[in-house]
Amino acid sequence: MMRWVIAGGGFTGIATALHLARTSPRPLHIQVLEPRAQLGAGLAHSAEHPDLRLNGTPGIHAMYLDAPLHFLQWLQDSGALAGDPQATNPDGSIYPRRADFGRYMAAELARHARSNSSGSVIEHVQQRATRVWAGAGTARVQLETSGAVLDVDGLVLAPGWNAVAVPPALSPLQPHRGWVGDPWNLAQMAAISRDAPVLLVGAGLTAADAFSVLVAQGHQGPVTALSRRGLRPAAQTPHRLPVGVWERLLDPNPDFVRRHGRPRSAREALRALRQDVAAAASDPAGWYVPFDELRDCVTHFWPHWSDAEKRRASRHLKGWYDAFRYRNPPQTQRIVEQGVARGQLCFASGRLEGAHVLGDALAVDFQTRAGDLHRLKVGAVVNCTGPQPRPSRSGNPLWRAMVADGLACDHGSGNGVAVDMDCRVLDANGRPHPNIRALGPITSGCFGEATAVPYIARQILQTLTPDILNGGAP
Repeated sequence: MMRWVIAGGGFTGIATALHLARTSPRPLHIQVLEPRAQLGAGLAHSAEHPDLRLNGTPGIHAMYLDAPLHFLQWLQDSGALAGDPQATNPDGSIYPRRADFGRYMAAELARHARSNSSGSVIEHVQQRATRVWAGAGTARVQLETSGAVLDVDGLVLAPGWNAVAVPPALSPLQPHRGWVGDPWNLAQMAAISRDAPVLLVGAGLTAADAFSVLVAQGHQGPVTALSRRGLRPAAQTPHRLPVGVWERLLDPNPDFVRRHGRPRSAREALRALRQDVAAAASDPAGWYVPFDELRDCVTHFWPHWSDAEKRRASRHLKGWYDAFRYRNPPQTQRIVEQGVARGQLCFASGRLEGAHVLGDALAVDFQTRAGDLHRLKVGAVVNCTGPQPRPSRSGNPLWRAMVADGLACDHGSGNGVAVDMDCRVLDANGRPHPNIRALGPITSGCFGEATAVPYIARQILQTLTPDILNGGAP
């Protein structure tokens, strides 16, 4: 029986295990390495808080190509939807709790572990990998706690997001009790005094979630969200888009490409998007349709850009792109808008310059685009800057070891690990490992879009289990 090891037990890792078991022509021994007791949740879906919601509807969180409403059916059958009346908006759209999606993935894993079409064995190994050795047709994986070494036929690196990065300017604050380095640490969030001024470093979805948590625990003090440009996430569209996400993702010649070809630079892509937005000005859905058409065909042109062009796009456009790309669910949007309306929440723009501990208070200095230097004195600072993009700088010992051993390297764009178009990990000399693949957010540098559930599911289906594209019930 061939042995496959999957390093990471969040969505990417579990979806990989399930699709391997569903589509393999022979039985596999699939081992999922994950130190958490619960599989399926990962960093994104493990926080148990009722106001932390998915920023997409159940149809967007579709793991099965041939059953796009499978998650919705589970929500109904399990009672999760009935137990969460706030999930359903007045327009009928549903935005479930993140923790419910984690429970769904755990339930799916348990179901496939009991029985699957290939007769494969799925096993949870509650450890993480710390080192890899690559052979001609196999790989060896060392486990952290036991020190055991596994000989495997295939290795999938599916760590999901790296841990939240700490901006160097804020490192002096880390020993202070008012520093919240992990916004998903609900115990640390609960320890923030209700009357304390709070600084959220970052203004994206994570900051919106952090503010929602503060409001839910009765926070009364002022809250400032600081980012380089002061941009806020857009709200999810209340309009039904004409084409489903799977139809767009699997279209070999999508509408955006038919109209504009494949942009050769970020400037060309931006120009084309502006043309489409202007043409859609009279459409009730406004910019949503043209933007989503661009987003869902990024993999048609981003991989062909040079690393220098990708870095240029990230430097000049990423903040704007992310503000429209990562949108607040309606429930979170209402909490944010109400916070702004009552004067509790404000947004500021500027570049971090330094931070200091002043007794029980924390002081953060930032410089505006006009060059003015400001200091915010607060009782707590919550780090909402997002994950560390470079594997070599992450807290994951496996990535650090693979980079040090020359088995992997940071992508030239500065985002994620270097892989080829089949998701095979590239070594320091640019050579692919035939039996080591990386999947999910860590491959964003290569593909441009590899973070949301549909993109990850497509990646798995197209690189590891291509025959699933011919159908088959989950």
